[in-house]
Amino acid sequence: MKLILAVVVMAFAISGCSESVLDWRNASVSGGLVYEGDSNEPFSGRLTNIPGDSLPLGPKFEEIVASFNSPLGGYENRDQYITGRRLTCDTHVNDGYIEGETSCRERSGVTRWTGYIYEDGMDGDVQLFDATGAKALVTAEFSKGLEHGTRRIYSHKTGGLIGEFNFEDGKMHGEQNIWAENGTKVRHFTAVNGNKTGVETEWSRNGQKVGEIPYGDYGVNGIVRVWDAESGQLLNETTYVEGERLGRAKAWNEDGTVKYIVDVRADGTSVIVEEDEQRLEPAAPASSALSTCEEQWITAYRAEVGEDAMINNEQLGEWEQWCSEGRRP
Repeated sequence: MKLILAVVVMAFAISGCSESVLDWRNASVSGGLVYEGDSNEPFSGRLTNIPGDSLPLGPKFEEIVASFNSPLGGYENRDQYITGRRLTCDTHVNDGYIEGETSCRERSGVTRWTGYIYEDGMDGDVQLFDATGAKALVTAEFSKGLEHGTRRIYSHKTGGLIGEFNFEDGKMHGEQNIWAENGTKVRHFTAVNGNKTGVETEWSRNGQKVGEIPYGDYGVNGIVRVWDAESGQLLNETTYVEGERLGRAKAWNEDGTVKYIVDVRADGTSVIVEEDEQRLEPAAPASSALSTCEEQWITAYRAEVGEDAMINNEQLGEWEQWCSEGRRP
């Protein structure tokens, strides 16, 4: 008899400690709080089958998703994208507020991301998985809604590491690196409190240095250099002072002969110092317009997919072609 009573008491104890479960279709939201049906008390427990685009994830999470989707490229790979409207999620609620371990899945049941929601943001580790759910292709670390730690991005094709970015309190801070899918490093820079510092370097997929950009306290500051991706020939040197083109700019032909030398003045005008006689048009205005145009394409692209979106050599080549055709964002 005592044994039976003990079992009954234990069963009630376990039942009393189990978490309440509420399906999204039976939930109501008022004033930002989740309630069960017509209850006047905010719900606490596990919330299931919530649409992915109904979760309070914050803009930083959207940036993480953009870093997952952008390497996939165009419309033909849309089935691999992570989009909230295609996902169904399970999460937790504490006194009406969505907060706790969360996972989101496709209709097929494949898990696409996991993380911990904290006050309209994320906390702890976040993982975004490929279309099979087998491999995390983006991992990030958050602390109370702010990205804090290392974000790593892996190739959808090879699974190899293609991006590693460090953050403190929501801002890039420390070493930042991007690799091509063949494992070659193609970009490196250092950031302090969200601002680039030192020299940003870019390489082609075959390891040839193709770009060098120095940064100061007020943006690009110093001589920006561009090399040919195949031969390694220095093609351009442009001087910047606190983010503005100012001073001498030089360009060389692929055979190493001088294409032009110009001096850019503070009022924006330029004076040709030397020019290749084979050139049919003055060099300075074209170079200035091209540089500005390419920067506009980069800015427009990152405004669409995220400030930290990777830019590869193919994109730069395409934008250069568009700029030469007079096309602007």
